[in-house]
Amino acid sequence: MLSQTGYGVDVAARRADELEKRLLAIVSAGDRVLDLGCGAGGAAARLVPAGAMAVGIDQHDFSIEWNSLGTSAEFVLGTIRSVDRLVGGTQFDYCLCNRTIHYLPYNEAAECLKALGGLIQEKLFISFSGLTSDLGQAGSYAARHEPISSRFGPLSLRAQETFGITEPLTLYTEAEAIDLLTDTGWHPTWSRTTDFGNILIEAVT
Repeated sequence: MLSQTGYGVDVAARRADELEKRLLAIVSAGDRVLDLGCGAGGAAARLVPAGAMAVGIDQHDFSIEWNSLGTSAEFVLGTIRSVDRLVGGTQFDYCLCNRTIHYLPYNEAAECLKALGGLIQEKLFISFSGLTSDLGQAGSYAARHEPISSRFGPLSLRAQETFGITEPLTLYTEAEAIDLLTDTGWHPTWSRTTDFGNILIEAVT
């Protein structure tokens, strides 16, 4: 379903994608998972039965949906730009940042990732919408030829209608996403670009 918030499809509300499945394969009872841009809690609905304690952050209020997930799930209303303040220094085993970081300008994404480095003990699971995806095609994304440091802008009106994304975004190549993580203190351990052009990365501090 298309989001009513301008951020496209809430994929996690319908199914676990490849990145989430990789997290679910290693999470164990008692692990704390931070879900950035969590939406209606689709990932948490699968993490909690696996024994995890999930904390989700989103700037749109999904507290009703999260309240239905039980005491092992907590929703925090706010922007990921302030992630360290919102969680008050709480440490987490894992972080899932799925289809979220690309809604920040490059410099703000870097600051967010630096803050996460002090919060995540084990591994970050992060995805980026790719420059080679349908979103980045010529005529859909005017900022595609800008350098990554200033590549932040809206999709064309037709693409906004197609994908339900009205917010500006930064689209990455896989190399650019890896460089961003490396420059902010992360060490990518696995990455791939999907057939749809989206970039999936696992990284440790």
